[in-house]
Amino acid sequence: MKLIRSLALAVVLTLSFMTIPAMAANDSGIAINTVEPIAGGPGTFTTVGIANNGSPFCLAGIVESTTNTTTVRGKTVTLYRKTFNCSDGSGSFVLDVSAGSRPSRPSSWTVVGGTGQFTALWGSGSSTTSTDLSTSASKLGTLTGNFHFR
Repeated sequence: MKLIRSLALAVVLTLSFMTIPAMAANDSGIAINTVEPIAGGPGTFTTVGIANNGSPFCLAGIVESTTNTTTVRGKTVTLYRKTFNCSDGSGSFVLDVSAGSRPSRPSSWTVVGGTGQFTALWGSGSSTTSTDLSTSASKLGTLTGNFHFR
């Protein structure tokens, strides 16, 4: 009986280790750097460290943001929806960014949609934003986290 349990455990562990590399191959570390006008309107973005099956993943493009503010349990909550349109024509992806509880805290983001090669995209991460008045009043953002491809 012990032998059967040991063999069953060995099979389960072996299968588990075989599936981990396949799942990891679909994950991509991401850093998206954005420059957006404080006054609103489209900005630009570049990406660092992302590969989709070995090919570049939307290296640059236009980012457009909308802001929604609501009150939840007496607290004001701000949600930013950022649409990233890839300049290489591969598609676009949309992130919802929740503002941090304090300006010094990072925000969090979640993938909520996509087109083209990004229709089956999901993921999440964190972001920081700073204001650089020396660059024509721009907001500089960095979003980091993971994208996953289904």
